[in-house]
Amino acid sequence: MSSKKTKTALITGISGMVGSHLAEYLMSHTDWSIHGLIRWRSPLENLENIIPYVNNQQRVYFHYGDLRDAQSINKVVKR
Repeated sequence: MSSKKTKTALITGISGMVGSHLAEYLMSHTDWSIHGLIRWRSPLENLENIIPYVNNQQRVYFHYGDLRDAQSINKVVKR
C-alpha cells in the first residue's frame, strides 16, 4: 500500500505582492498545505483573495513572525 504525504510550503512574506500571488498559484495548482509568515505590522490588502480559502480548504495557515527573529521561525517550522 502506497502512502502519499502532502507537501508543505512555507511562504515568508505571504502578505506581499509576490508572496500572495505565489499562495494563490499554489492553492489552485497543488494540494499542498500552505503556511505563510506575516509580520505583525504588514498591511493585509494583498491577502484579500486568499482569506476566503483559509477556512474552506483548511490547508492555508497564517503565522505572525519575522525572519529576523529565530524564535518565530522555529515556532513555524516545528508545526
